[in-house]
Amino acid sequence: MFLPQALCFFDNFSAVELLKEVAQRFFVAGDPGENPMSTKSKSSSPKYELVLGGGGIKGYGHIGVLKAIHERNIKVGMVTGVSIGSAVAALYRNGYCPDEALDILLKEFNDFNKRVIGRGKQPTSLTTVLSLLSGINLLPFFQDVMTRYEVKPRRNLRIVAYDAIQRRPVVFEGLKYDLPTAIAASCSIPFVMRPVWSGDWKKGQTLSTILRRRRGKGEETVLVDGGVHHPAPGDFCRGPAIISRLGIASEMPQQSYDECATWAEYVFQSIEVAAGRFVTRYFPPNESHITINSGKPDVGTLTFGICREQALAMVDYGFVSAHRVFDHQGLGTRPSK
Repeated sequence: MFLPQALCFFDNFSAVELLKEVAQRFFVAGDPGENPMSTKSKSSSPKYELVLGGGGIKGYGHIGVLKAIHERNIKVGMVTGVSIGSAVAALYRNGYCPDEALDILLKEFNDFNKRVIGRGKQPTSLTTVLSLLSGINLLPFFQDVMTRYEVKPRRNLRIVAYDAIQRRPVVFEGLKYDLPTAIAASCSIPFVMRPVWSGDWKKGQTLSTILRRRRGKGEETVLVDGGVHHPAPGDFCRGPAIISRLGIASEMPQQSYDECATWAEYVFQSIEVAAGRFVTRYFPPNESHITINSGKPDVGTLTFGICREQALAMVDYGFVSAHRVFDHQGLGTRPSK
């Protein structure tokens, strides 16, 4: 079988053409003057997984990292999202470019402040106060957002939440899961956001169900922020990964926040700064992957009352941080100015 195939090959591909092909591959491709952004160069470059970590409002930093990745033509495969990173990852893997994702974040964070937090409503109703005390319910918000932008599960999208009963991470991937539920769960910061109750919970049997679940029986569970497992995990990646790590605030704001910011957000940021060293030590970066510290250190995770200029400053911070790391690692080629 091999000889006839070989003869057919040489009938259609002359020896001269073969020599030309060999010369092109071994001499022309090695020419120092070759454009590194050519299709042939890009096809031989490695593909990286991408991890977009948690950090609340600091998620604008992920947009800067994505912009840097696009500028350098770095190939990205599977994208893992945790907390706010899950929302950005879902948009990105559904075909939204960084600038489009930025526009969506700016609009939806503004709506989130008005619709979910109830910012600007005077006087604050008793219903609003009680809803905040019981935890902010993210599920209706993400159901609305994901429907309007037609965002769906993708094979190259992975979302991480945390099972508060079994105390282990829960990974959503593939095509057969409810995306808004996964993102709401991944973003549900304990004691601030309302957890997502998954499964067949029966009224009056909450405690018995939890105890039964702790013994490994049943499928009911309580899902919270994936950052409880790790705010920027690399342990789910099956190959080399670029990790966009937002981190937590390590200093108070260098300039005053927008007038919409509340005293409570300053208090939360003060607590975040105080706990910074402990959290950083407890969740060290994964040295086997490429980590970008993309979150501005003077912005608090829960400081949703910021203006557009401050949001864009976070994008720029992530963009510059990513290019600095890519320069150090020799990834891609930075376009000439």
